[in-house]
Amino acid sequence: MGKSKVNKEVAEKEVLAFLEYNKIRERVIKKHQDNVDAIVDLIMDGDMVVDNEKHSITYKLPFPILSLDGTPIYSEICIKNRVTLQTFSEAFNSISAKLEEGIARVMAIIAAASGLNVNLLKTLDMASFSAIQNVAVFLL
Repeated sequence: MGKSKVNKEVAEKEVLAFLEYNKIRERVIKKHQDNVDAIVDLIMDGDMVVDNEKHSITYKLPFPILSLDGTPIYSEICIKNRVTLQTFSEAFNSISAKLEEGIARVMAIIAAASGLNVNLLKTLDMASFSAIQNVAVFLL
């Protein structure tokens, strides 16, 4: 890998500020330290950006979501800071394909937090899904 775009200290401060704003308890952060570390790495590489004014995290997709004709329609996914139970339930209920419960829950939280349709999110490659899942774990 090349040189980091953001130094580790700055990346950690940004993630912790996002989690603090969302009132994520310290023990939950410690429990999911691997997810925090993964987010920090993504920020350092420039693949994820925290906007602490809007309290959101944007993930730059290495492979854009494409329309049916192959035209890129989303090159990034912005995860909002709060998700209501209603929005989560609507996204979860819209999952038509039978997915393993854990994947379906994460997919629903990503859909609810980003405002994107679940069917669009199903086209994500697994690396992108895994990257975004690191943020979603704190919104569940």
